[in-house]
This record gives sequence, structure tokens and C-alpha cells, in this order.
Amino acid sequence: MQTPRPAALSGFGLKWIAVCTMFADHVGAAILEPVFLLPLYGLYEGGGAGLPGWYEPLLLANMALRAVGRLAFPLFCFLLAEGFCHTRDRRRYALQLLIFALLSEIPFDLAFALAPFAPGGQNVYFTLFLGVLSLQLLVWLEGRALLQVLGVGLCCLAASGLCADYGATGVLLAALFHLTRRQPAARAAMGSAALLSLGPSELPALLSLLPISLYSGEKGRGPKWFFYWFYPLHLLLLWGLGRLIALHL
Repeated sequence: MQTPRPAALSGFGLKWIAVCTMFADHVGAAILEPVFLLPLYGLYEGGGAGLPGWYEPLLLANMALRAVGRLAFPLFCFLLAEGFCHTRDRRRYALQLLIFALLSEIPFDLAFALAPFAPGGQNVYFTLFLGVLSLQLLVWLEGRALLQVLGVGLCCLAASGLCADYGATGVLLAALFHLTRRQPAARAAMGSAALLSLGPSELPALLSLLPISLYSGEKGRGPKWFFYWFYPLHLLLLWGLGRLIALHL
């Protein structure tokens, strides 16, 4: 009798999970919060007098969406580390991330700051670009641990200085996933520590380690460029939808 194979997820399978959970998070952050919840937040803090009946159910729905969304970033960091190891052209890989970071900045600012230019925060592609830079430094400086730490540290400082999404922790997480590629237990432990350093709100992010543990090591089949373009395009869509709803409230 043939032993059944354990369930496994390809790289594209993980990407679909990451994209879906990210979308759920952004529905809350770009529509539910700015359009429905934040305008009435003062009433909620004041005891709830005068709040419409839909406020608390929508607040709970938003909390659920944001919790689900916590899974997305660790998955993207893991996929970044895998992509770095498998790509034939690392320079091109980094350049693609930088180009999409620039393309995504206005959609990111519109969706989350409601303005085309908001220097207080940069989109996640900048974090991923600096993550790839840190991985390349780890490769170039292999065998020189002190210089490796310094290189990753500089990339972390750059992410913090840019106020990129997830900042230094995002870059560090990508580096940790790269260093523990062949050590699942160490990956889970160090990844958990990095995520929890962001605070208790990231506790649901630990669930991302489950699909990561099911990764088959195979790329799988799927539309490569869809995942690059999805980020800026869905942010524009959510911003437009949010403004349309706000006009009709």
C-alpha cells in the first residue's frame, strides 16, 4: 500500500495565500477604517452614545480582516528569500522590486494617506528591495560574519529611515528566512521572534509559518507578472472605491 504524500504548497500556492490575505487586510485599512469607522471613533471612545447599529459589527469585521492580513507579509518575505535563491539574475530581480516600489508609491499614499504624496511612509516594495539587498550582502560577505551583520544592519537602518512598511523588522525577517532555509525549526523560532518584536498585534502572523512549513520547494505554475502588478492596482481600486462610497454616505 502506497503511503500518502503529505500536503504541500508550491511557491505560487503561497503567493495566492499571501495576495488574498493582503487584500483582506487592505479592505479594512483602506475602506472600512477611513470611510466607516474612524469618522465615528470619538463617539465610540465616548461610550458609544449616538453610534449607528452597524458600527460594532463592522468594527469586529475590520479586526478580523486586519488579523487575517497579518499572514501576508511573512509569506512575502519567505517567497522573497526563495526567489532570491532560485532567480537566474539577482540584479534584475532587485531592479524589478525597485521599479514596482516607485510605481506603487502614489497608489500606496492614496489608499492609506488619501493623498498622492505622503512622505511619512513608503510601500512594502521598498522593504522587499532592501531585503534582497541584504541577502546579496550575505552572499558577498559569506564567511565574514561581522561584515554580514553590519551589511544587514545598514539595510535595516535604510528601511527605518525610509519609513518603509514593516521597516527594519521586514528586512531582518527576509535575512532570517534566507539563513534558515534548510533549518525549519530555526526558521520557525527566529521568524516568530522577529514578528513578535513588532508587538502583540502581529500574533496572528505566526499562523503564516504553517503554510510555509508545507512549502514543497517547487515554483509551481502561475502568472508571474500578476503578482507584481496586483499590489499597485488593487490599492488604486480600493482607494477609488473608498472615495466613491464616502461621496454617497
